[in-house]
Amino acid sequence: MSSSSVHLASASYGKDLVRIFRIVRDSADPRLHKVAEYTVRCLLSGSSLIPSYTKADNSPVVATDTVKNTLNYLAKVLPAADVLCPEKYCLRVVNHFLSTYDHIEKVEVDLIQHKWTRIVLDQKDGGAHKHSFIRDGDDKRTVRAVSERVGGEIRLTQLEGGIKGLLVLKSSGSAFYGFHRDSFTTLKEVHDRIFSTEVECSYSIKLASQPLPVLLKSTLPDFCTISSSVRNHTLRIFALDDSASVQATMYRMGEAILADSGNSVVTDISYQLPNKHYIPIDLGFKGVSNLNEKDAEVFLPTAHPSGLIKAKIARTAASKL
Repeated sequence: MSSSSVHLASASYGKDLVRIFRIVRDSADPRLHKVAEYTVRCLLSGSSLIPSYTKADNSPVVATDTVKNTLNYLAKVLPAADVLCPEKYCLRVVNHFLSTYDHIEKVEVDLIQHKWTRIVLDQKDGGAHKHSFIRDGDDKRTVRAVSERVGGEIRLTQLEGGIKGLLVLKSSGSAFYGFHRDSFTTLKEVHDRIFSTEVECSYSIKLASQPLPVLLKSTLPDFCTISSSVRNHTLRIFALDDSASVQATMYRMGEAILADSGNSVVTDISYQLPNKHYIPIDLGFKGVSNLNEKDAEVFLPTAHPSGLIKAKIARTAASKL
């Protein structure tokens, strides 16, 4: 195949799985700490980088080691408020690379925040401990930020927050019946069942249309409050909804989040919910009934195969399927 018959359709590169842990010490009480732990992926792209692929010319390449070093440097020198808030940290990162390297045209940052919650002791032991933390759940906060050079200006083109790994279960208050049946259908209708899923969601944040360096000097939304709101509404609706299906419950979650006046900058939210199944175990060999809805108490948790339900709930003006 001749070289003229192919071209580089797209390309990006950078550093993945960069682990960062930052301690912020209180200026008034150095033993009072706040902490943040991130896993970061940062990818760079641009037309000037094409020769590194097509002509083995490395001269325009900002080394992936440089990317890693930059992520750690920014975690050290940025204001504490920007490092402790993952969205603000990501915005600073994308702006840094595009401001520093004129030949880079696009930067993508994906961040996972690992959970550390301050340990709260009995009052006799001092209450909330100043510098001891616990990972009290496997759920993680996620952020995606994309910025591009557009007409000579650095523009934020995508900002998303999210949640992954939030495992929830309720032992009642969920049903699934009235669904389509045909010759392939073996599933029995059920009016009360266990509902368990591992929540994964992402939500789009729309900021004012202005260059990113200008945006960073303005008052930004309270990203942490928005993140807490998304998590709280998700858990509240999951617990309270008399669920007719996973589909119906996830839609109500999205409705609640978008109806919250504090989330006015959120334009849409996408959910991905695998249906984790709990199957009643047949104990008939001992003459014990355990298969009916009213007497089933012992179950086999099974992850495979699982139903997978996805949806994107958007404000009406931007609604598209």
